[in-house]
Amino acid sequence: MPKSVWVAEISTFRCYQEGYVIGEVVLDATASSRSKVDSVILLRISGNGVYRLPQETYTDLEKKLAEKEENIMLPSMFIMYSNFQYCKEKE
Repeated sequence: MPKSVWVAEISTFRCYQEGYVIGEVVLDATASSRSKVDSVILLRISGNGVYRLPQETYTDLEKKLAEKEENIMLPSMFIMYSNFQYCKEKE
């Protein structure tokens, strides 16, 4: 597994104002530019999530999504992780 990842949170404007997100994407930050979508490690949208193991390709991830295999039943909204919260509290 990679030692560095990018995490992108997805939200609507209203959910963002309330501190919630409805999805997230985790990408391998150490992947080469040639790997493109194969750098996707995890997708979580609303109450469904799917992940890709190191030996799997993005095609395998797409198949899991299509077949609804290994879907993780999650809450449809969850608390946003804020990189800026710590900075605000320190001020």
